Amino acid sequence: MRTFFLLSVILFVSACKSSTVSISGKQEKAFIANFLNDMKESNLELKRPLHHYIDREFINANGLSNDGFYVDAFTVDGYKVESYSEGTVIALVWGEDKAWMHRLHFKLSKEKGQLYIVPSLYEDEFVTPWWTSERDVEQ
Repeated sequence: MRTFFLLSVILFVSACKSSTVSISGKQEKAFIANFLNDMKESNLELKRPLHHYIDREFINANGLSNDGFYVDAFTVDGYKVESYSEGTVIALVWGEDKAWMHRLHFKLSKEKGQLYIVPSLYEDEFVTPWWTSERDVEQ
């Protein structure tokens, strides 16, 4: 019985340590805000690389290297991180004069304490960083 209890405690602690979600989502929301800011800045000809945000397992599973793919992006004029729930951050992005607005859902992973975006797709040298998107939404 004591062995069973000890094993249960070890499994519980291990599961907690490998969790990819947090309760508050504060760190995850800040991470996506940084990504969206870099996306916005890369559109201003600063060409900030977005590769370092992409999940390492996704990169390895698709046989990619950091210079072997592009990260899909919008020409963003602004953004707002809306919410966080169970490893997913939802953000609203818009173009100039809010002529269009899209709601993007980002799925996140955590490896060795570092957050990454889990893309939904790799196709024609482009990685799609958002998991799902709602196009042309009303605010």
